[in-house]
Amino acid sequence: MLEDVPAGSPDEEADLLLARLPEDASLEEEIEAATQALEISEGCVSAWLILGMNAESHEAALELFERGIAAGRKRFADLLASSADGGGVWGWIEARDFMRLLHEKARVLELVGNFDEAREVYREMLELNPGDNQGVRGDLLLLMAANQPVAACRELVDRYPDDVDCAMLWGRVFVSILEAIERSGFEFSEEGPPAGMSPQAFLKSLGPEFAKPLREAKRAAERQPFVPLLFSGEGLMEVEIEDTVAIGGPYEAVHYLQRWALLWSLSGLPMVFLHAVVPRNLKKAPKSPRFGDELSDVMFQLDAYDGPPWWEMLDEEGE
Repeated sequence: MLEDVPAGSPDEEADLLLARLPEDASLEEEIEAATQALEISEGCVSAWLILGMNAESHEAALELFERGIAAGRKRFADLLASSADGGGVWGWIEARDFMRLLHEKARVLELVGNFDEAREVYREMLELNPGDNQGVRGDLLLLMAANQPVAACRELVDRYPDDVDCAMLWGRVFVSILEAIERSGFEFSEEGPPAGMSPQAFLKSLGPEFAKPLREAKRAAERQPFVPLLFSGEGLMEVEIEDTVAIGGPYEAVHYLQRWALLWSLSGLPMVFLHAVVPRNLKKAPKSPRFGDELSDVMFQLDAYDGPPWWEMLDEEGE
């Protein structure tokens, strides 16, 4: 299928074989090349990645990812051992597909419900690449916020104090709310705030412990106002977004909420914070023509939705 690959180490030959695939190669050609590369060297992590991402089942994908990861640990043993002392593994181009293998494994583990193991994979990724070029810290925080000690969640968000990615920006608020609940021993009533009392007044009535998370929620809403604005959208889980999202925009908010909305709704109290900081208008929102286009698309999809609210769908499915 491909021209002869110049002689070199088996790993280099296998890597070069894949590198010489034409940009318009078909899926069948990629799979054939990956299979051929592994015949040259099982250390070709890129080949394992191609096969795993095109596997017919989650189970088959996990097996392929794990075999590729095992091969990568052997091939890049010295690099992995010294990663924390430098800029991280991502700085070495030849090892990036090893990191991508870890990422894909974590994603599949989440899909099959193995959250504990997925969390450990994300933790390893941050150890190997502290700069987190792959942006997995928000995914890790989500899995930690579900059942890990609040102190551990705080340690993670404090590791990235200037992060404005939506998952960390609003995740930091969520952690602050959990800390306030833990300090105060507050138990939220299923009835919620008394009739006629605004969310802001209700939170103020809870005591001084809740002043800090409310301030943080207000600051987060200034940078990313679409999270509280779209939170109650009745078609939220059905909204389709483009693959590329802009930081601070509606698509980013939808992507975040589709992953985090259940956690925000579990105890009820975090939802009050979101309602308390819903922008009255978007005049102070970040200005961007792209945001306007994204919001129009999202609102069109929400208006076209005629199913039950997303929170009722979660109840029906027992999630």
